[in-house]
Amino acid sequence: MIHLPDRLPERESARRERTRVRILEMIVRTEPVRDVLNTIVEEMSAASPAGVAILIVRGFHLEAAAKRGLTDAELTMLQQLPLARLVDAEADCYGWHPAGNLLVRGLVSGAGEMLGAIAIPSDPKAADLPRFPEEFETLESLAAFAIEHENLLAELTWRAEHDSLTELCNRQWFERKLAVRKFELRRKPASFAVLSLNIDRFSLINDVLGYRVGNRLLREVAARLQTNIGPDDFIARAGGNEFLFLIAHAGSTEEACAAGERLLSSLRQPFLIDDHELFVSASIGITIVSAEDSAADEPESRAWAAMTNAKMRGRNQIALFDLSMLQNSRERLEIGFRLRNAIANGELELHYQPQVDLATGAIIGAEALLRWRHAAIGFVSPGTFIPVAEESGLITNFGEWTIAEAIRQGTAWKRAGLEPLRIAVNISPVHFMREDFASRLRELLRHFDTDSFALELEIIETAVMQDLDHARAVMQDLGTAGVAFAIDDFGTGHSSLAWLQKLPVQRLKIAQNFVNEISSAVTRPTLLANIIRLAREMHLACLAEGVETGEQALALAAMGCDEAQGFLYSRPVNAADLGRLLGEGLVADVALAGQRG
Repeated sequence: MIHLPDRLPERESARRERTRVRILEMIVRTEPVRDVLNTIVEEMSAASPAGVAILIVRGFHLEAAAKRGLTDAELTMLQQLPLARLVDAEADCYGWHPAGNLLVRGLVSGAGEMLGAIAIPSDPKAADLPRFPEEFETLESLAAFAIEHENLLAELTWRAEHDSLTELCNRQWFERKLAVRKFELRRKPASFAVLSLNIDRFSLINDVLGYRVGNRLLREVAARLQTNIGPDDFIARAGGNEFLFLIAHAGSTEEACAAGERLLSSLRQPFLIDDHELFVSASIGITIVSAEDSAADEPESRAWAAMTNAKMRGRNQIALFDLSMLQNSRERLEIGFRLRNAIANGELELHYQPQVDLATGAIIGAEALLRWRHAAIGFVSPGTFIPVAEESGLITNFGEWTIAEAIRQGTAWKRAGLEPLRIAVNISPVHFMREDFASRLRELLRHFDTDSFALELEIIETAVMQDLDHARAVMQDLGTAGVAFAIDDFGTGHSSLAWLQKLPVQRLKIAQNFVNEISSAVTRPTLLANIIRLAREMHLACLAEGVETGEQALALAAMGCDEAQGFLYSRPVNAADLGRLLGEGLVADVALAGQRG
């Protein structure tokens, strides 16, 4: 005999199991979480006929996701419920919290994260709290799993599209946006601009102040840049210290350059990070994308090539793309590969440019200038390979080789019976700001007789400004070993003059652009005269670079400048030629000729 009532629990259990499997399949198929929760609420209604609602945590509030039987007023009250109410000690033994005519229980992930809440009506006159079957708790667990699964997918999607440091979108997201905009050009021609912005000398900040300061600087730079683009524009961090922009309404070079100028201007105010006042500049490359060339090479590559060109032209400026830049970029890449073997292959050499006393015409020193002669391509311009060496990190090895070779040559000249000579070596900021710079140089000096000549290191003022305490410590340390220091290209940075008094500097080198202002057609350059006067008042020697005419030499001497170097006296020559000229006194004759005009 068949007892039908005995089979009803089995059928109900099977139905519930099918429902549970269906809900799990919905979650795995990543169906909308509200659809999943509505299915769960329908099933819960069997255990709570008076009504039930599931809410999801959004930010710091609850948001209704699925409901049966609860009024809009009750839902509004739940959404205003502080999340802290769900974790305080007022809950009963089943975890329910009273909220008006409702009972609320939190939905929590396996890691203890508050995901949402479930609410049911309650009878305030009832003596006992409602109890629900075990299946109700199973459905609650499925609801928590569905919400946690959606949150995880949302987080993974966000991480796939955003840069975790700056919270800007990443390169992949930018490329998708760019592809959409290029596709739209087919039906609605409207040119736009793509910009590549790279922070100048950013590796110096990481090397000197550490990655924590560098990362904070990147976040603040990103925030400034983001506030200086239009509502229809896009910005992304492409990686490292590079940012990409899509400027929507910039169909002309004038509009694109104006957008670039706004970005550069936003970086001119210093950044204050951990008591460090950091001055930042950037190089920007621009390319215009139109319907005619939307299928051409990737705009990001063209913008990057233009940005690289801006760096080669001196940084802190904007460059517009032209086709020759792609070839230049490929050449730079090739140079980077070849440069790595330059020291091992003996391809580096030093040339020397004499420095003369303006009052007497006597040669008092020479600047050592690094040259690279590749076996296949010949001499490579320093303006081409030095930036590549800085970007690749090879500049430190090159700097150490240059110092060692200059010291070795100075010793050789002394042994040859030539007068003691001051040898100046220009040091890359990336090299100078390394923590071990002073200790490694002192170790090098121990292997040579540096009493036979004077070693002078030249460093640009903007590098010194990045970490004044480090610069002063290095100069004081090496000063005890007889090394002198000069500030190169003085007057071209953002600095004030107060910092100069804090450093043990012996010489200021005046940049060539100041010397070029000297002309019989204009009055005496006031700024140049003030720099020379400042040097004399601070008891510093003053050397003018790039002197090319006798008129410039006479004017500099009249202003009180001490020394000069430039084509008027001699182009840079190799060590053998300079030694011969020193021995014959020919360069001194040229120097005197410069004073005679």
